[in-house]
Amino acid sequence: VPVVSGWNLLGVVDIAQNDAGDAPAGGSEADDYLSSISWDVAYEFSTATSAWTKTTPDNTTGGAGEILNGKGYWVWASKAGTLVP
Repeated sequence: VPVVSGWNLLGVVDIAQNDAGDAPAGGSEADDYLSSISWDVAYEFSTATSAWTKTTPDNTTGGAGEILNGKGYWVWASKAGTLVP
């Protein structure tokens, strides 16, 4: 997936086609899923709670840092690149 420097709206691409709400084939850690790009912060919006969840590299506390199928994430990339799920 092409990524530009700055904000990108990225959906989860799962080659194993796991169910929505499950972790993609490579695992649920944002660090793992986004490892092919240079990123500083990601946000997920929950329509159930009307709240944003912030995730940064190496942040894995309280459910933060999880990437799940069926969700989209606003990701700030510090440089252009290619996301390889």
